[in-house]
Amino acid sequence: MQPMAPTEELIAQGLSTLTRLDRPLWAKRMERVLRNPKSTLWIHVPKDGITASTLGLLSRLWLFVAWSFLIGLVLVDLDARIPLVTGLGWFLIALGTIGFLIAVSRVIKASTARRAWRRGPR
Repeated sequence: MQPMAPTEELIAQGLSTLTRLDRPLWAKRMERVLRNPKSTLWIHVPKDGITASTLGLLSRLWLFVAWSFLIGLVLVDLDARIPLVTGLGWFLIALGTIGFLIAVSRVIKASTARRAWRRGPR
């Protein structure tokens, strides 16, 4: 399947899928990816739709935040005598858990949008 070329309408539709939480964190990165016609996102758009493709990419970005969970586990497991290190570890565990839950919610939304796109207008 041929990749689609980005148009202003598709870029605006892709950026409209960002929530108030996503916008300050990922808007610039998402816009850069949406404007790049050679990005792999545009390979998936004809098959899955712009909304599902954007939400899929957004879920992968949130998984980067979820990796902080492992760093937090290491810091908490060090059995450090410095409470600041332990507190930072617990903060990173909480941040990673929240990032993972948000990523899962974006995957669910992407799956719903993908099914709607493949079903077509009714």
